[in-house]
Amino acid sequence: MINFYGKVLPIFRKCMRISTLIIGIQVCCSTLLLAKGSHAQEMTLNVDKASLKQVFKRIEQQANVTFVYDAQVINKLPSITLHIKNQLLPDILAELQQKTLLQFKLVGNYVGVAQDIGSMPILSPTATPPAAQQVINVTGSVRDASGQPLIGVSITLKGTQTGVQTDANGHFTLPANIGDVLVFSYIGYIRKEVTVTTQT
Repeated sequence: MINFYGKVLPIFRKCMRISTLIIGIQVCCSTLLLAKGSHAQEMTLNVDKASLKQVFKRIEQQANVTFVYDAQVINKLPSITLHIKNQLLPDILAELQQKTLLQFKLVGNYVGVAQDIGSMPILSPTATPPAAQQVINVTGSVRDASGQPLIGVSITLKGTQTGVQTDANGHFTLPANIGDVLVFSYIGYIRKEVTVTTQT
């Protein structure tokens, strides 16, 4: 608004400043939300002779994703060295694929890892973090090399005190989320870790 002398009124000037400030804040917040939702943030990784699990954990911390894989496959691979600066998640996964010959598939907040596409874990996209997912009952059975059921095998969720033991038929049921790691331990056997990819 302009007064009789051609000067802008002070109240109009203040309103314009406030409007400009509000628009600027909205643009900044929208950009941050889009970057987080599309994994568009650039990451930097510097690891020397680290296990693949350690590399995955570093990526999970920076990109807000969860890697889903078979621990037996990952444990067999040699240590790797990565020096990456300001690269996007898909670029980092492509470099990991070249170094390890593994296949990677990004679905929502999950990254499936497998030796080939045929053995890729089944993933469903989700906009919520893994902690907010609905708990499912994971069921299965544990058998020895000859196919006999193992009684009393301890199965726990890695990093928690939650766990069960197999029954007389080697069966178990344990509440877990997709991406959780089950730890199987039994006297006289090597401890095994398995990532939950499906309900069974």
